[in-house]
Amino acid sequence: MGACAGFACDSNAQQRTPTADEATIMVRVWTLQSLSGYEAALKAGAVRASPKHLENGDFCNEDSYGFMSHELQKRVGPCPAEVSQSWLERGGSGLPAPVWVWQQFRSRAQPEYVPEPWVCGERAVLLEAEVPREEVLPSQFNAFNHVLNDIPLPLTEEEDEELSALKTTEPEAFRERKLQSWQRIFEALVCLFLQVL
Repeated sequence: MGACAGFACDSNAQQRTPTADEATIMVRVWTLQSLSGYEAALKAGAVRASPKHLENGDFCNEDSYGFMSHELQKRVGPCPAEVSQSWLERGGSGLPAPVWVWQQFRSRAQPEYVPEPWVCGERAVLLEAEVPREEVLPSQFNAFNHVLNDIPLPLTEEEDEELSALKTTEPEAFRERKLQSWQRIFEALVCLFLQVL
């Protein structure tokens, strides 16, 4: 309950300067990146998702990052033009994939969830950054695993049974209901924010 998964369009190390009439609330986030991803971030000056990783069927499914990219655009806003351009130049198509980050609510000292130091079979680096809160799309950490693993997020056993039946009889209807159920990863977070603010 103390952590959430979030996505940022571009976890840029450079911070924008807020105008006099806006107060930017910064949040501390962490992301686990492969060594090659870390080196690419140093070169680019920002952590950006890799189109190469999205093509790897073992890394994610077709719907998960597409869903999060659309939700990020809808709920946070479009990616900056340079991020979209960089995505296309590196072989991506469609919306740029977001960067997955963890955010801590109760303790700012370290993330509650620290994964194994490996990404896609490579040693990895845990990066820490402070980013403007309005650039992060928070979601409930455990519920996001349904999205990542390409499974629906039913609320009841009855709904779970309905979805299981649809999967074999009406695959398109199943996919639509699955995507609708993923909206719940954002709803669950409302309770978390209310408990800690």
